[in-house]
Amino acid sequence: MNNPIQIRWADGEDQRLGVDEQTVPKLFVGSIPKSATEENLTDVFSQFGHIEEQVLMKDQDGTSKGSAFIRFKNKEDALLAMRFLNGNVYLGGSDKPIEVRFAENKKKTATQAEHTQGQSFRSGSTPTTMASGFGGAPPMNAMNPMNVIFEELGSEI
Repeated sequence: MNNPIQIRWADGEDQRLGVDEQTVPKLFVGSIPKSATEENLTDVFSQFGHIEEQVLMKDQDGTSKGSAFIRFKNKEDALLAMRFLNGNVYLGGSDKPIEVRFAENKKKTATQAEHTQGQSFRSGSTPTTMASGFGGAPPMNAMNPMNVIFEELGSEI
């Protein structure tokens, strides 16, 4: 009786984490020092899974713009990299941590902008944004990644 193990998201977990069927496993990485190379990015991000594509944004003269796009094979790998690296890693002696988030889909962003253009806010009110991390999770820079690992494993290893 060899039944293969099936792993699926728990009901509602994908929405809680901000991941859905349309989410492409592509990350935007910002606050990269100009001295960082593609190899530096590979060293950091490949720990989380197979990288399908990596683009370090450069000016016409070849100088780094300080940002990159990294596409993983699996969105779970991208999510894990985002949660552990965002605000926690300093590349090349930088005094500012890298910023890691899902890259925005241009079509989806344009559609959302069209939809919200017609909405108005009451006088004196301002639109609210989620202050917590992605999909309601605590922001990663407020969490110690090692605490997350040990919380999942329990107090005894």
